[in-house]
Amino acid sequence: MDENDKDLALIEEMERLDETKTGAIPIASLSAPLQEAFERTHPLAACPVIDGEMCIQPADWLMFMARQKKAALRRMRKRSLRLAWDGPTASDLASAPVLSHWLVILEPRMIGLALMGSAPDHPTCVGELIATSRLCGICKDGTWARTASRWYRLEHPVTLDEFMERNAGKVLREAVNPVCMQDALLMTAREQSEEMS
Repeated sequence: MDENDKDLALIEEMERLDETKTGAIPIASLSAPLQEAFERTHPLAACPVIDGEMCIQPADWLMFMARQKKAALRRMRKRSLRLAWDGPTASDLASAPVLSHWLVILEPRMIGLALMGSAPDHPTCVGELIATSRLCGICKDGTWARTASRWYRLEHPVTLDEFMERNAGKVLREAVNPVCMQDALLMTAREQSEEMS
């Protein structure tokens, strides 16, 4: 498991945790890395004991989770920019999901670029249409891309009109802000060079 996989696992664990009937999160329900991170940033003396278990108050959990997710995504992006700079190995591409009928979009929530398309063999996303994590690199011939979370093999790039025709009813045209390949190459190359310097 590489470092990005570990960060993804932490994010997924935080999103998966069940709240108790009181709304608090039992500290014992956290994995060891999350317990250690919480103990570093929050004094355990402020944690209430509920049903014999030390718990995290909902507001404290939400603040902690937001900081942890932001830090994990920042680490993943930095590593992925470096990986994209070097390009994928044959092994990277062999295990990468295929993204087809794709285009590059400006993703306002991430303040950056992402890909949208069809990825039926994606390991975690379900559905006919996905938006990737932040784009960190893409090759000039459009055969592979690196996002903050993984490599993709790319097949069948489409225009906005083709994309909308294929995905009618799944996404609003106003929600898709396409970026041309040349701009995507320039933007990701600039981010990579900033990370490498």
